[in-house]
Amino acid sequence: MSENKHLLVITPFDPCPTDSGGKTRLLFTLKHLSQNFKIKLFYFTKNGLESDPNKAFFKRQNIVSNCFKLNRQPFLSFIRTKVPYWFHPWYSEKLTSQLKKERPKKVLVESTQLLYLVNFIPKKSKKIFTAYDISTISYWRRLNEVVFYKKPFHFLRLIETYLYERIYLPKYDTVIAVSQQDAKVLSKIFKLKSIIVVENGIEKVEFIKNRAKHLYLGYLGSPLHPPNITAVNFLCHRISPLLGSHKIVLAGSGDFNQKNRNIKYLGYVNNKKDFYTQIGFLVAPIFAGSGSRLKIL
Repeated sequence: MSENKHLLVITPFDPCPTDSGGKTRLLFTLKHLSQNFKIKLFYFTKNGLESDPNKAFFKRQNIVSNCFKLNRQPFLSFIRTKVPYWFHPWYSEKLTSQLKKERPKKVLVESTQLLYLVNFIPKKSKKIFTAYDISTISYWRRLNEVVFYKKPFHFLRLIETYLYERIYLPKYDTVIAVSQQDAKVLSKIFKLKSIIVVENGIEKVEFIKNRAKHLYLGYLGSPLHPPNITAVNFLCHRISPLLGSHKIVLAGSGDFNQKNRNIKYLGYVNNKKDFYTQIGFLVAPIFAGSGSRLKIL
C-alpha cells in the first residue's frame, strides 16, 4: 500500500466500548476509513493500557493502535504548554515526541482537547481536524445555564477556550464540520476558509418492532457528560409530573442520582435493542453543546 494510503488518526478517548455518541461515531468512522486507508490510531486511556475489545475490532479492520496515558498536569503548566487547564490531561510529551518520529503523510485529529498537536505534526504532513463539537459554542451555552455565582469561572473558561481554538484551528489544512450550521459558525467566528462538511450518520437502520405495553419515554445518555444531567433533570422535574402512569426509561453508564417512582433505570446496556423495545418515544432535551445528536440518529 502506498504511503498516501496511510492515515494517522489521533483521538482523546478509547473508542471501545461504544458507551457514548462520540465513541460510536469514531468507531464507525474508523471502520469506514479502513476500507481505503491503512490506519494507525493513537488514543488516550486512564491507565495507558489497551482493552481486548479494541484489539479484536482493530485486527478485523487492519488498524494498528497505540494508547497514551491521561495525566493531570501541574496547575500552572498551561502557561508553558498554552493548553487550557481543563484540556491538560490530554497533553502528552510522549505523544508529541512520537509524532516527530512518525512523519505521517496524513493526520486526522479529533476533538478540541488535541488541537495543540498541530504544532508537533511535521510541516509536510496533511493536517485535518474534525470539529464535531465546537467547544467555544458549547461553553457559551453552558455559561447561560449555570447559576449566577458560577458565571465568572465559566466566562473565564469560555474566553480561554475561544483563544485556544482561534490560535490552533487556522493551522490545520482542512477542518471538518458535522453540519452546515457548524461550518457557518467556524467560518464566521474563526475566519476559516478550508472547511468541508461531513454530516454525522449511522451505518445502517434496523427497524425494531416495539413490544412495549406502555408508551414510555426513553432517554439515552451518560451522566459523565454534563448536558445529559441537565436533560435528565428537565425530564424528572418538568416532564415526569405530566405523565401520569407512564414512565421515563433511562439508559447509560453511571448514576443520575434521581429518586423518582416514574423513572426506570437500566444503567449501561450492552445491546441498545433492550432499551428501544421498552419505549414508545425517544426524547433528547439537550440545551448545550454543538454538533449534532447521535442519539437522535
